[in-house]
Amino acid sequence: MLRALEQFARRQPIPPLSLVDVDSDPLLQRRYGMKIPVLLLSGSPVCSGALDEQALREALQALERVRT
Repeated sequence: MLRALEQFARRQPIPPLSLVDVDSDPLLQRRYGMKIPVLLLSGSPVCSGALDEQALREALQALERVRT
């Protein structure tokens, strides 16, 4: 997913990324279990497993609407 995000970011700006090891946190392990990798935007899940570019575009648009 990280490579797909890097490619996506070449075409459309995205907020800075923060990588978190889900296995290092018991709470995150319980929350996401087998849904890793998971992409969160402002704490809300966008997609898991593989990058869903359409879901990310929609989440970014929604975030921009909230900010303006």
